[in-house]
Amino acid sequence: MGSRQLGRLLARTRGPVPVAGSGRAPGWMSISRGAAAGVALICAMNLSEMLVFRTETAAPWLTLSTLLPADLNKGLLALTIPALLLFAVRPNLPSVLRLTCLVCILLPAVFCVQSLLALPAAASDTVRFGLMARPIGVLLMLAVVVIGVLLGGAPSVQGRSSWLAMLFACLLTVVSFPLLMLHEAGFMAVADDDVEAQLVLVPTTADEQPGRLSEQLEDRIRTAAEIVLRSADGRLLLLHTGADPQIPSQEQLRQTALDSGLSEQQVEVRNAGDDAVAWLQLATAESESGTAPLFVTHWYEVARLQRQALRHAPAVQVRAALQRHAILGQNLLVLKETQRLLQVLLDPLLKFARTMRSPSETERRDPYSAMDTETETDDLSELIEPISEESTAP
Repeated sequence: MGSRQLGRLLARTRGPVPVAGSGRAPGWMSISRGAAAGVALICAMNLSEMLVFRTETAAPWLTLSTLLPADLNKGLLALTIPALLLFAVRPNLPSVLRLTCLVCILLPAVFCVQSLLALPAAASDTVRFGLMARPIGVLLMLAVVVIGVLLGGAPSVQGRSSWLAMLFACLLTVVSFPLLMLHEAGFMAVADDDVEAQLVLVPTTADEQPGRLSEQLEDRIRTAAEIVLRSADGRLLLLHTGADPQIPSQEQLRQTALDSGLSEQQVEVRNAGDDAVAWLQLATAESESGTAPLFVTHWYEVARLQRQALRHAPAVQVRAALQRHAILGQNLLVLKETQRLLQVLLDPLLKFARTMRSPSETERRDPYSAMDTETETDDLSELIEPISEESTAP
């Protein structure tokens, strides 16, 4: 058998030689691209919150640090969003774009490591684990993206990625981030012995049994009463959230507060709706000048109220109640609160998208604003007055 015949036989047994980019990419590459799209969406929500609600002074969601100036934080977010989206669409990036992606990813990772090193050593293990949830979770997200960015140009990973896997990774990244925020804020805002406030507000919760306060609400009222008693002129404002039969009556709320050691003058029960923004505005209106009102709720609701307070009532503080009883169905409550927190995080992005209308549509819907109308009216009055004076002159 000649050498040519032997070569042909070996070629037939080996089959066709694979060409780079002609097949499917590895599954981990699809996960990396989807995670990059999820991180870009998180950065877009953070940037839109800064632009819509003017929260530039707050720490960015990923870096968790206020060391950088506000303008630099916005610039980094504006650079990170298109860089990660380009990688999610086309992983084989040029060298300059790949370096830009690495810088945008590694900088938040450095601040996350710094926040882990700055954890209080005197805190208990439970509190430390809760404070470590968000930095470690962000580091894991960024690590998945970094692997894809570094190896995205290799010929062995070129090919078509699974859009289903990318969508799953993107949704998992976006949904898991509010869960990390929820745990970190809940453990960080535990009410300690040093917390003082002249006005403490407690929103009510659904009762486990009709006619009886739940242990969850009792923990809130007791924690709030302890804070009120530390101040000489402290007040407790209980927010009755509706006419639901599962919601305890105002008399039950007042009696529970009185049993906690408060006097009649220190307790007030007021009807309120389910809108947390209205609660925050009420707290700002009821508080005296120079004092910061305080909300007391359970740990899994702290992150959402803190986010809304930062946007609508920056002076309001939020603390977690001391949990003395086990909450029935707590995991289900955490999942529901994660959904509500995700809606709060998405709200500025949706508002920013609504404002990005075409000029023709905006002029068609609202051709003249109230301010412009007043200005034009003033200008016309200035022109008409001299004319009328000249016409009446002899």
